[in-house]
Amino acid sequence: MEKALRRQAGVDAVDIDTRKSTCTVGYETAKSLDFIDIEDAAEDANYVLIGIGIRAHGKVVQGHCDACDDDVYYLQFRGSKQRLELSEQAKLGAASLKGDVLDWASDHPRLQVEKPE
Repeated sequence: MEKALRRQAGVDAVDIDTRKSTCTVGYETAKSLDFIDIEDAAEDANYVLIGIGIRAHGKVVQGHCDACDDDVYYLQFRGSKQRLELSEQAKLGAASLKGDVLDWASDHPRLQVEKPE
């Protein structure tokens, strides 16, 4: 699956947990995340993903989400115009966040940020 993810989704780092059927992907250079490409790569490698985790660097900004018709917080990916809605409030400004992507196969994915220990 790692080769498929590197080839099809352009990821630079892959951490696969076969027991949980999850993977965490990383990009060294800024680019847009395409969760469908990740899902397709997993299927091509005969895996069924039930979760995706990411660690991303960027800037937390506020904006309006048309899907949930609410004002929300987003992580604007560094070097990209893509942003991912955060599942809860976060401090505005530069951020490096890690967490699980909720509803990644839908038109309304959100990042559930892990709390630092």
